[in-house]
Order: sequence, then C-alpha cells, then structure tokens
Amino acid sequence: MGQAIVEVFVFKLREGVSEEQFVQVAAQSAEYVAGLSGLIDRELLGPAEDGTWVDIVHWESMEAATKAVEAVMSSPDCQPFLSATDEGQTQMLHPGTVDLAKTAPA
Repeated sequence: MGQAIVEVFVFKLREGVSEEQFVQVAAQSAEYVAGLSGLIDRELLGPAEDGTWVDIVHWESMEAATKAVEAVMSSPDCQPFLSATDEGQTQMLHPGTVDLAKTAPA
C-alpha cells in the first residue's frame, strides 16, 4: 500500500444549525462513511473559537477518496450533514504529508 491520502474538510455551520443538531447528523453520516471502501479513519474536530469545524479523513488512496466524495454527495444518509454546513464557508483539501524525520538536522 502507498502513502495514505489525507482529506481535510474545513467548514462552518449554516446559520440556525445548533452544535447539538450538527453532532447528531454528523454521527448519522459517520455510520455511512465507515462502510466506504478505502477508509482508514476519520476525526471530527470543532468547533474552534470562530465556529470553524474540521473533518479529517484518511483514505488508502486518492481513488478511494474520490469515490467516497462522490458517494457521500449522493447519499441520503449524508445530506443532513452537508445541508448543515454553510456552502460559502467550506474548503476541501488533500494536502501532502511532510516527513520531518527525513528533513531534521542530524
């Protein structure tokens, strides 16, 4: 297996959506995502002081990540999660990883 793909979804909640409501729909989507092929793990962080949430997912490959995004976008189980986010304040990233052990001075 190659290097895992890190997916970072940064977002804020839509106006009128409470943290409690969001946590409930996040749990519903987590059940669906847990069954997707190529998932390694998922961690939901938030809210930060400014109301930002971060959903971090590790996938076995970029192909698995891409297929998962397509599946999530069309899944009725994930629509409440997606609808709770403010579309104008979302960002999806697939950053590379840096091996600091290889770059640290000897």
